[in-house]
Amino acid sequence: VAFLVPKKMLGTAYGFMQSIQNLGLAVMNIFTGLILDSYGYFMLEIFFIICLEIALLASAFLYVYNSVKNGMLNDSPAVRRAKQELLDGKGPDPSNNVSGASSSPDEDDQKAINT
Repeated sequence: VAFLVPKKMLGTAYGFMQSIQNLGLAVMNIFTGLILDSYGYFMLEIFFIICLEIALLASAFLYVYNSVKNGMLNDSPAVRRAKQELLDGKGPDPSNNVSGASSSPDEDDQKAINT
């Protein structure tokens, strides 16, 4: 959420996210009780497995979508900074690496973005 929402709306975004999570918890408890009373524990386990598969597919979709769109969800902090500087029109900060030799993986990531 912190990477996708502007800072001035971050509190609202976290509040909205928490309310959706609480709604999901409440609805899942109702469905769990209905399935258990009507069909027993075996069908309840099947229901939980289906929910797990849906979550796995959703996270895989998010990973692939982010990769295709060159998103910043899986980037290192240095790469995110470099992308943000390019979006802001500043360009890379030359003071990060004076000697030309990289001393950390984050600097290598930043060089990769700049090339």
